[in-house]
Amino acid sequence: MQYRMHPAISSFPNRKFYKDQIIDAPSVLCENFQRNYLQGPMFGPYSFINISYGREEPDETGHGMKNMVEVAVVMAMVRNLYKAWEGSKYSLTIGIISPYAAQVAAIEYKVRQQYEKLKGFIVKVMCGDGFYGGEEDCIIISTVGSNHSGGSDGFLSNPRCANVALTRARHCLLILGNDNKLCKIGSFWEELICDVKQRQCFFNADEDEELVKAMIKANKELDQLDNLLIEDSMLFKSASWKVLFSNNFRKTFVMLKSSQTQKTVVNLLVKLSNGWRPKKVKVEALCANSVQLVKQYKIGRLYIISSVDVAKYSCYTQVLKIRDILPPEEIPKLVKSLNKIFSIYTDEYINRCKLEQFEGDLVVPITWRIDDETVKYKSTNNGELVDSASDGVSDGRCYIENLKMRDSLLC
Repeated sequence: MQYRMHPAISSFPNRKFYKDQIIDAPSVLCENFQRNYLQGPMFGPYSFINISYGREEPDETGHGMKNMVEVAVVMAMVRNLYKAWEGSKYSLTIGIISPYAAQVAAIEYKVRQQYEKLKGFIVKVMCGDGFYGGEEDCIIISTVGSNHSGGSDGFLSNPRCANVALTRARHCLLILGNDNKLCKIGSFWEELICDVKQRQCFFNADEDEELVKAMIKANKELDQLDNLLIEDSMLFKSASWKVLFSNNFRKTFVMLKSSQTQKTVVNLLVKLSNGWRPKKVKVEALCANSVQLVKQYKIGRLYIISSVDVAKYSCYTQVLKIRDILPPEEIPKLVKSLNKIFSIYTDEYINRCKLEQFEGDLVVPITWRIDDETVKYKSTNNGELVDSASDGVSDGRCYIENLKMRDSLLC
């Protein structure tokens, strides 16, 4: 019989390690045992919070891997827990566990700066083994989410150590990591993530406004803004336009020497995704076959090249495709490629892309019913090379350019 954990916390380790032979004591089953420290289902007694925007990197001292975006999420949670606790009469103990000494050191440094000498609010940061035999009100596990080729330390690769980490919390267990990368480590993590999804305890960090702010701030401070240039990025989640990025654009963005230029580019993309368009026409239309369809926006001596496309989701909708960022001398080559691309589209499809709809001063995307289908290509043969000539957009749906690889702008 276990007397420590909320039943939602004990469920998975009980089944995985003890063949469901552990019984939850009456004291943990009663309603007043539950503590809701933070508002919202994401911060219930048991959650896996998926973080896909961080970057794993080795520590300078060689003490394993760290993920500073994940560190920022941990600290945002601790900060929110502190705000919820402040002024209350109860004490709150928090344990933060990570398999990597580098991650532990990064979190511990920030914890010491802010929460070291508080009465009634205690934060401990350790590797998994450091909590053996201990228990805390709330446990945050920072997995770092690495599939580092050198292998994983601690409980990431050792299910028995994982059992220790998963059974330290009394009232709240929050597991942070990248689900895709964790599943590559071994079947244990696949099983855990499958369990949280079945129990509807799986959440994405970008579903919480405070965590979004923390992740964006961390990416900016780390000069890792390219992490945000993906489809369905949290940066554009509430934007009116869906934004798609070519591989060429992402590669060029990473190569920009100035972090300030990167920030300027991202700020412009956010404005464009929300429907802002410049009133004075410093935006030049490109391509004979795509008048008012492909445009360029000046950033210093570079130009962001974008176009409007139509994508099929639950309905047909206009999307904003960011094709490249180039100096002016390289634009003619791009223009030639774009002319080839748009020459294979039907006039009907081009006209749908060109249509504009305004809400006040903002341009908003136009949508069509799913049964209101438009033929995209002049010839069905243009669809034969879809897989081999992707324009680098991540999901490979209907907005793939169908040209030979050598002719494609985005290959």
